[in-house]
Amino acid sequence: MQDLPKAIGLYDPRFEHDACGVSFVVDMRGRASHEIVATGLGALCSMEHRGATGAETQTGDGAGVLLQIPHKFFSAVTKFNLPEVGSYGVGLAFLPRDQELSSKARAQIEDLATQQNLRTLGWREVPVDPTCLGASALRVMPTFMQFFVDDPSGAKLIELDRKLFILRKRIEHELADELKTYFPSLSSRTFIYKGMLTTPELQMFFTDLSDERVESALVLVHSRFSTNTFPSWPLAHPYRYIAHNGEINTVQGNRNWMRTRESLLASKLIPELEKAFPICTVGGSDSASFDEVLELLHLSGRSLPHAMLMMIPEAWENSTTMSATKRAFYQYHGSLIEPWDGPASVAFTDGTVIGAVLDRNGLRPSRYWVTDDDRVIMASEVGVVDIDPSKIVMKGRLQPGRMLLVDTAQGRIIDDAEIKESLAAQEPYAQWLEDGQVELAKLADREHVVFSHESVLRRQQMFGYTHEELKLILAPTALTTSEPIGSMGTDTPIAVLSQRPRLLFDYFSQMFAQVTNPPLDAIREEIVTSVGSTCGPEGNLLLATAENCKQLVLPFPIIDNDELAKIIHINDDGQYEQLKSVVVGGLYRVADGAQAMRAAIDEIRAKVSQSIEDGARIIVLSDRNSDDTFAPIPSLLLTSAVHHHLIRQKQRTMVGLIIEAGDAREVHHMALLIGYGAGAINPYLAFETIEDMVNAGDGSGMFGLGALDAKKAIKNYIKASGKGVLKVMSKMGVSTVASYTGAQIFEAIGLSREVVDEFFTGTVSRLGGISLDEIAQEKNQSPHEFRDKINSLKATLFGARKKRIHPQKDDKVLTDWNGLMISTFAQAAKALDQDKYLKIAQNAADFCLSELRLPSGRLLKRWRRGKAGLPGHLEDYAFFSQGLIDLYEASFDIQYLKAAIELVDLTIVHFEDQENGGFFLTADDGEKLLIRAKEIYDGAIPSGNSVMALNLLRINKITGDKKYLTSAENLFSAFSGFIEKNPQGAEVLLHALDFALAPAKEIVIVGDPGMEDTKELIREVNQHFLPAKVLLFRSAQLTNPEILKLAPFITSHQLVDGKPAVYICENQTCQQPEVSTEKIRELLGK
Repeated sequence: MQDLPKAIGLYDPRFEHDACGVSFVVDMRGRASHEIVATGLGALCSMEHRGATGAETQTGDGAGVLLQIPHKFFSAVTKFNLPEVGSYGVGLAFLPRDQELSSKARAQIEDLATQQNLRTLGWREVPVDPTCLGASALRVMPTFMQFFVDDPSGAKLIELDRKLFILRKRIEHELADELKTYFPSLSSRTFIYKGMLTTPELQMFFTDLSDERVESALVLVHSRFSTNTFPSWPLAHPYRYIAHNGEINTVQGNRNWMRTRESLLASKLIPELEKAFPICTVGGSDSASFDEVLELLHLSGRSLPHAMLMMIPEAWENSTTMSATKRAFYQYHGSLIEPWDGPASVAFTDGTVIGAVLDRNGLRPSRYWVTDDDRVIMASEVGVVDIDPSKIVMKGRLQPGRMLLVDTAQGRIIDDAEIKESLAAQEPYAQWLEDGQVELAKLADREHVVFSHESVLRRQQMFGYTHEELKLILAPTALTTSEPIGSMGTDTPIAVLSQRPRLLFDYFSQMFAQVTNPPLDAIREEIVTSVGSTCGPEGNLLLATAENCKQLVLPFPIIDNDELAKIIHINDDGQYEQLKSVVVGGLYRVADGAQAMRAAIDEIRAKVSQSIEDGARIIVLSDRNSDDTFAPIPSLLLTSAVHHHLIRQKQRTMVGLIIEAGDAREVHHMALLIGYGAGAINPYLAFETIEDMVNAGDGSGMFGLGALDAKKAIKNYIKASGKGVLKVMSKMGVSTVASYTGAQIFEAIGLSREVVDEFFTGTVSRLGGISLDEIAQEKNQSPHEFRDKINSLKATLFGARKKRIHPQKDDKVLTDWNGLMISTFAQAAKALDQDKYLKIAQNAADFCLSELRLPSGRLLKRWRRGKAGLPGHLEDYAFFSQGLIDLYEASFDIQYLKAAIELVDLTIVHFEDQENGGFFLTADDGEKLLIRAKEIYDGAIPSGNSVMALNLLRINKITGDKKYLTSAENLFSAFSGFIEKNPQGAEVLLHALDFALAPAKEIVIVGDPGMEDTKELIREVNQHFLPAKVLLFRSAQLTNPEILKLAPFITSHQLVDGKPAVYICENQTCQQPEVSTEKIRELLGK
């Protein structure tokens, strides 16, 4: 039941926040009296300045009092008999003002009570004096009646309250709008008077409170100051269990998490719990939602202090003095429920215990006094009750994370340490955590992938990276471990007004703390902040079991590529079935625009839901592998769309959500992704960009990053991003990433209502704006528009080209590149059985052997216009000798094999590093350099060392000469460190290593090369790829006797019964020859 207007213009009812006064008075011995009530009401009036009124001073923002059931008073004023106290429930009902509607509502409430097997005892009209009210409060004043109900089966106290809880929730959910009825409380233990009143008006309006028969051993009072709000009768405090001074700034996320948890909620203590859903009433205030969740935790079996510590835990993460059992208590419950974070002084009671806690930052101070007659008074400030100083035996202040608790049953104040240690000892939390939680650092390492500069550049262009971002944001962040400081303002238009494509992140603005809510000092208050969280499935919030903490522990919300690889492969060996991960791609066909983007999002959401049904417990949303056909869905849209879909399906707590995003690179981006549901973020392109900048310029680096190790630079960036997220959180007084996850503390500026409602549900958006069409258009600007722009640019470019002096045609012949092409055409001739490719390779080889080889056998580097020149480098020898070996295997012309062996021998003599292994780039008798370099990196073109390693191994297999194997082994030894650190940059070298370690085959073909049956065997052999093999051919008539000198082990190989044969050998030991293609296929196929 709300008195607030709906969102209109720039007003939004979600900006309802309180800055209030709260106090309680209690007799420690549990002695009920009207004096306690009067003292509490006096304390409330003393906090009148903490409440608020508008220009109409008689209409207050709200005031109220919670007290024990005044049984003596109710027994006297009701016209029906009441059972003993604790055996019946009573609540103040805010009924419709219209008497006919009020009667209908009462009839329906009685009917619902009967359905819940409860018995209506009667109704009492509450005497009120509306003459004290202002016009605004009077205009929306409801009808007030007290509803009395009991359980014929005899349930009492909390057992009865559990049944009343379901009844009250059904009343809230099931009555039609015109019959809506609000119960401030419906309980067998406590009763509330409250309303849209100033503090003095509370007792004047509810005349019951002046009756001496209204007695209680405790009272909890509240004076409301509503920040940027309209006052309301239901929004006054106290609520059923609490009175709250402060703001729950993470409330949107807390409500979303609570909504999705409902699918797992079950308790034997509360049958038919599903009738109470949703637990958090739509349209309620932050305090109301907090109270509703606290009520559920308490009624499901936990003590009120226990439930309070779950929702407002102390700062345990960085404490160095906390006991291990208490730390385990908080860590376990942190895997069940996130903190409800924000500045808060919360007083609470169930009618027997009464207490108060501060949030971990202490931004809402409170004081308490204990008198010699066993009274405890707590209030938001000093002096709310006049007390003779001589009667005060103790006084103090609430401390951050500390609990003040008075137990009227035990007649004492229970020490904070006693409360928490006793709760921590109730269950073996430490053992459950040790058995269930998995630390990221302890997962098996995976291969680190280094991407080429060309690959990084292509994806930077895809995701709109700019030179300024590299220079002014990424590089300084990686260098200094802190987010670069920029201007306080900006002269660029907001994203929706910009004519240039903008990232979706730019359409969101961080919300700041209001004047009543000072931001944290995240630097000096590091002890109370935490960036750690857990990722994975949650269990039933209402049960304490070992199953509830089987989650992955993430010490930081931003994870690097290696850590993501650990998570993706977490269950490869079946060890962590409870944390099984699935990668879901986030791409769409860009040419089809918004329609394709929506279809892709729908498909992704369905796939995620199905993956959860199939047992996935960690979902990785990834936009990798995008290209000009399939573009990435903006990671923020993808994250929030899936997050809210899972909330609506009540699957969100079954799975952890990790985002592999190419577009995220700034702190604002990280904060948004976390705020919209990401459990962790892998901004992979930012990391690869940093690594690329470190390695740029042959290791000299860009923007000062050359002096850093790539791993160190990435760690610096991660740390800076984490600090930046903490800074953003601090502006709203939020202390932990766990509570910030999904909290949505942002305002959308320039997104349409349709986009926000579906994909960013619950986000404030007061201006409207672009739809999914424009979001997709910013990715593609529509195919036609984009094509027109390209054609226009082409016309300009071609016009300018015509006026240019055309460059000379490149007419030189290079030895190394011809070697690569000879290899390519020779292999194509073998694989495709095409003589035309063999002819091309032979022509190129013959030309190079004729024109680019000196009489000494040494190679020259290039030929141009009839002249060859420049001494050959390692690549010339390596690539050309490789081409000649491949050409021999395609043609079996012995001259090519002989030439290859001669070149490899010359390479060993003139290029090999005899001391350390490997080959220098230049010959020993070439240009005198200060340092002879050795190149090993395999990029788009392999390195000379990698190719030469393969050549050495192949010739060793043919000749059996150990010198070639020795040179290869020395080369591997020289570059072993590089292989280990940069496997992605040593692809060909790794292939050579595989050749060396694998059982390499020597395949010998004996036959007549001109006969079809021999050609058939050759074709069969060429169809089978073996990573480690060499081919040899011996003619039947021994027309190539030189092969026996090069490969003496094939001397005895002959035809078989006059037929061509294939010998399959290993280390020059051969099997029996085979003559049938089927048998050869079988053997090589294995």
